[in-house]
Amino acid sequence: MSDRPPQDRGQTIRTGIAGEFFVAGELSKRGWIASLTAKNTPDVDVLASRPTGNVHARIQVKTRSPAYPYAHRVGRTLRLVGERDFLVLVDLGTRPRLRSTGSYRRLSPPS
Repeated sequence: MSDRPPQDRGQTIRTGIAGEFFVAGELSKRGWIASLTAKNTPDVDVLASRPTGNVHARIQVKTRSPAYPYAHRVGRTLRLVGERDFLVLVDLGTRPRLRSTGSYRRLSPPS
């Protein structure tokens, strides 16, 4: 039996949304235009574009909170299909931070 209290579904959803806003904010600070998608959009949480419009990215965000400190939970297979698909892991500890400090890492789509 786990020692941590059960987390209600609403709290889990709010944690995920907080991570998405955090990623959008970090992208905006770096000069990107970032927008959260509707929650029923499959496989993409944030759409980002350079102001010139010639570079864009589809971003999936996986957020972890202090209630689940050991790993990022992934409920299904991640699908990164294009060369502009990114996965960002966010850790919402006492101070939110990106998993890879100050940079975004793209996982290569499977062949």
